[in-house]
Amino acid sequence: MERPFVDRTDERSHLRRALKYDGSENPVLVFTGIGGMGKTALRIDFENQALKPDNVPFAAVDYDTDPNLKPIESTLRAMRRQLGRQGVRTPVFDFLYARYFELSMGVKISAQNCPHELESVVNILEGIPAVGSVAQVIHGLSQLGLSIKERLRHKEWLYRLRELEPREVLNLLPEAMAGDLEEAVSTRTPKVLKSSGSRIVLLLDAYERLAEAQLDDALHRKLLSLTPHLLRVVLTRDPLPWDLKFPSEWSGRIIHVPSLEDLCSEDTKTLLREKSVDDPDLQEHLYRLTGGYPFHLELCSDICREIAEATGRKPKTEDFQGTAQARDLTEELVDRLLRQLNDDERDLMGLACYPRWISEEVLEELSSVPESVSRIYRKFMQLSMFSPHPEIADAAVLRQEVRDCLLSKQLSKRWFRKRHGKLSEFHAECWEETGAFHHLQEALYHGFYEDSERAVEVFEKHFWQLLEKCQFAEAGSLLESVPHETLDEKAKRKVDYARARLLTGQAGSQQSLLTANGIYESLIAGENDEESLGLYLFSFGELQCCQGDYAKALEYGLKALEIRRKVFGEEHPDVAASHHNVGDALYEQGEYSEALEHYEKALAIRRGAYGEEHPDVADSLNDMCIINRELGRYSEALAYGRKSLDIRRKIFGEEAPAAAIPLVNIGSVHYYRSEYGEALDYYQRGLAIMSRVYGEEHPKIAILHNNIGSVCQCLGDYEKALEHARKSLSMDLNVYGEEHPNVADSYHNIGTICYRKGEYEKALDYYQKSLAIRVRISGPEHPRVSISYHNIGIIHKEQGEYATALEYFRKSLDICLKFYGDEHPGLAGSYYEIACCLYALNEVDQAFESIRKSIERYLEFDLWKSVPEALYMLAQWLDEQGKSTEAQEARREALKICDEHDMPDLIAELEEKRSGRY
Repeated sequence: MERPFVDRTDERSHLRRALKYDGSENPVLVFTGIGGMGKTALRIDFENQALKPDNVPFAAVDYDTDPNLKPIESTLRAMRRQLGRQGVRTPVFDFLYARYFELSMGVKISAQNCPHELESVVNILEGIPAVGSVAQVIHGLSQLGLSIKERLRHKEWLYRLRELEPREVLNLLPEAMAGDLEEAVSTRTPKVLKSSGSRIVLLLDAYERLAEAQLDDALHRKLLSLTPHLLRVVLTRDPLPWDLKFPSEWSGRIIHVPSLEDLCSEDTKTLLREKSVDDPDLQEHLYRLTGGYPFHLELCSDICREIAEATGRKPKTEDFQGTAQARDLTEELVDRLLRQLNDDERDLMGLACYPRWISEEVLEELSSVPESVSRIYRKFMQLSMFSPHPEIADAAVLRQEVRDCLLSKQLSKRWFRKRHGKLSEFHAECWEETGAFHHLQEALYHGFYEDSERAVEVFEKHFWQLLEKCQFAEAGSLLESVPHETLDEKAKRKVDYARARLLTGQAGSQQSLLTANGIYESLIAGENDEESLGLYLFSFGELQCCQGDYAKALEYGLKALEIRRKVFGEEHPDVAASHHNVGDALYEQGEYSEALEHYEKALAIRRGAYGEEHPDVADSLNDMCIINRELGRYSEALAYGRKSLDIRRKIFGEEAPAAAIPLVNIGSVHYYRSEYGEALDYYQRGLAIMSRVYGEEHPKIAILHNNIGSVCQCLGDYEKALEHARKSLSMDLNVYGEEHPNVADSYHNIGTICYRKGEYEKALDYYQKSLAIRVRISGPEHPRVSISYHNIGIIHKEQGEYATALEYFRKSLDICLKFYGDEHPGLAGSYYEIACCLYALNEVDQAFESIRKSIERYLEFDLWKSVPEALYMLAQWLDEQGKSTEAQEARREALKICDEHDMPDLIAELEEKRSGRY
């Protein structure tokens, strides 16, 4: 039987006010309450009384009625069907969903197999080939009737729809739906929106079911965050954690309507009957007593059970006389329940509130009569206020309201701290014996109540060990075990700093990095102690570097260095760490000579402090590997990288996370030297280790996917290269957003893959996106900008646009000369490409001069794989200029180099080029 709807006047008013559209953004309305509280009835009443009579377009999804709607694609398709019947067009979503249908079903969509609502886009999608020109795509999209604004909004993926992976399409579905619905609201289509002055409405009922799947919740959250002008209503049993986990993102964007917490009379009677309270008069009395509040009803049912067990009679209304006048019904009912217990049961209940979870062993540790604990524990497990612990076997948790009530009675007792100390000691011993992490958490939690200063030391010891090992989940759990009410200001700052470092290390999302940013700003603003201030500035600089703001990273790094020199002197390891940070910021800005100075200072200090075989020395050697690689000193770079790897393996072992970093950097040196097989081997070994440490979605993993993608495209495996590059791009966009150097690197890499596949327009598009980000972040004269100019020049050269190509190559060369001087291996490629353009433009003398400069640098830096091709190109030009003897000499030299360096495939390739068969 459907329960009658309770007249929710305030809730109805919230909904009706929010329904009106005045052009302003609308927060998400959240209604919470346990099952049976009337959430669904409120939704249905709103539909019947406000939406349907005025023909307001709405979509209602009930995850309780149909759990199969949980995946975002199912939710969105249900919304699309409902809104479509009410005149709301969703052309972009239809177009994207049709492609998702193809990918998920493994068939090409057609008029015969598509869902009926997608019929209008099937022919359009069929008309876009797997590899089509931008013109073909634009022609297809024009048939959707999209406005220019919509095309620009979705340009990133609309023009490469056939290339998208299934996961990419899935992640875009909420964006596509949101864009269509926002467009409908802004243009007031369908017409009913104009006449009613209303918004489109999305209703999500029983939302708590989505908590089981993090991805589903994330994508649903994305949909709601991208539809600010719609009325979005979430009805859920459990409070939404969004504003706690993502406070900046959702600040001011959620309205928590007062919880729906009261059961009606009929539902009250049903609940009490399930608890064996059968007397109708008592049921009615308890309903009036509690106002239908479920928790109080459960306490009442526990009292009834205890009365029946203790007296052998059925409880009566008289057993609850006077309770209705209680100032605090929870406290009164808890007290009344305690009065029904035996003395030993009552005493043990008072002790059960100290731990965050209980077991027989825990209660035995606290009890003065441990032999009675087993019986009482079994009794407790029959009460509504106890429930099994979701993760710890044979353990239970006490309902928080009861625990708070009981704890308030214990706070003033003189043995309060002593009992916490006893529990801390007990769990510490269990931790030593079993290694079970939940015992460490409890030892720490209780330790703060006994001796906060000592507990901070214990916390820091274990927290920093966990963080050093990249055990982020365990470090986070340890943080959650700290009771903040026990902390003084100094301890609170230490814990806040730990949280900021954890968020930086995890780098789980843009929001987590922003939260860390806010913590550091607060710490720095309120710190007077110079040593602590230096630490906060140092770590804040690290975070800025991670976020790609290298100017700020340098600013804070230099401030930290200045303070640490003053506090510690010149030869302290903390000063070395600051030199390292400053070097990192300078390196990222392309200031390689200055970066090298700071790296060398850090290395010297660390060697003086620790000797040769220390992790910090290995870190500095790794820095020297990277900087020498960028300066073109590949032999020195390899030597530093291998030394760093040897030290880390000796200290930490072959498969330790610390060993992965030099593996990756050694691989990058091989890549720079065009030794792609060696580079791939090192990258894959690094990836195997780092994936175990960081999981599959961390920015460090994204960098490796980008590196592996670069190698794969050089080896001609373009599909695998594209797969790795897109993985990298997806991860980086999720963590950093669009404006970050790593995102620019991913775009650049995808552009190179497209170039090698002969897709020059796509390549140019990706290169230009990468260039725009690099210029905005690093300015127009950065080495990475130089690389973008060079590759854009390559595209124009391949398209026969030699004058334009020459312009880009010269821009690239000018930046390189500024940063490196005339002695760098990277200049060889620039001189070669400039020579090719000059020759094509009939600037013959300049072309010969430039290609000879190129060959000189290839030889100087032992880049043997590039020398023969340049010599063959020189030979071809000499032939064309009638200098056949010199041409023949150049070819002989090329073949000699191929023979000396065991490159038979290159010999064959060059001969094919010469014969014209290539």
